[in-house]
Amino acid sequence: MMLARAVFSWFPNLSDSALGDFLFTVTEWVITPVRMLFDKMGWGMNMMIDIPFFVTFILLSVLGSVL
Repeated sequence: MMLARAVFSWFPNLSDSALGDFLFTVTEWVITPVRMLFDKMGWGMNMMIDIPFFVTFILLSVLGSVL
């Protein structure tokens, strides 16, 4: 779902669709703690890419391979 959300973010018409809203709703609760940490630390401000998204994706990938 994270990968689908990333692909959907490249296409504005898809992001605004019902499926895009669903992907955002399902994945945002996982990304929010990392995003809050980055905001608190002042990391990744004014960047063109969503660094907290990629950090969350990597953390989930590592966690998935460990478990």
